[in-house]
Amino acid sequence: MLSQSTFKLIRALKNRKQRQKNKLFVAEGPKLVNDLINKGCPLEHLYALPSFIALHQKKLDAKGVRYSTVSAKDLQRAAHLKTPNEVIALCNIIDHDPSVDHLKARWSIALDNVNDPGNLGTIVRLAHWLNIEYVFCSPETVDIYNSKAIQATMGAVADVKVCYRPLELFLKEMTKHVPVYAANLKGQSIYETTFTNSGILLMGSESHGISTSLNKFVNYEIMIPRMNDLSGPESLNVATAAAIIGGELLRNGLLK
Repeated sequence: MLSQSTFKLIRALKNRKQRQKNKLFVAEGPKLVNDLINKGCPLEHLYALPSFIALHQKKLDAKGVRYSTVSAKDLQRAAHLKTPNEVIALCNIIDHDPSVDHLKARWSIALDNVNDPGNLGTIVRLAHWLNIEYVFCSPETVDIYNSKAIQATMGAVADVKVCYRPLELFLKEMTKHVPVYAANLKGQSIYETTFTNSGILLMGSESHGISTSLNKFVNYEIMIPRMNDLSGPESLNVATAAAIIGGELLRNGLLK
């Protein structure tokens, strides 16, 4: 049975400020939770149905995961998602502060005001697929530890380091060391662009694009060429655009 204090904590973690205060986020569902355990994501505590514990007890004990059995009713009451699952895990949030020397030798992604949790989670999943270690987010970008964003990462949040910081300060420092490539509808085609060995891919929200305050840090504006007339959507989904540009970086042998 979930204690009242634990129930209140789990429900409170739906709020971004509470996640930041407690340095905890909630993961739900056997696939996501198992992925996080397998990848060594530090778990504070796991609450699950007896059937889940019985199936995974050896692994939980081997990994040193603290766990408690709870009823389906308790999980349903505590769940953040509409469809309750057989397991809820409280996971520790780790702050990352990479050095400039580390970042200047690789490609990273920076996201400005991306507010859809599904898009953010998908971009983190994409970053893991392409071996991009860091995703930097403006403070206004949706929280990666939002339950919908976490689900969309499919466990990649344990591999990709997501950092929140004012992008103006971050890019001001980084542009001294690596070029910044900004996705912009008026930019040069990615298929005509000569990319450098390392850099930062800067992407904004679909509705507002990149903040004007960041333009002075942009070295190259790039775009995905449109092959039909202008009667359709004004822009691509940001996660789709990131995948296409990331694929071009991969094709050029720049992601290793």
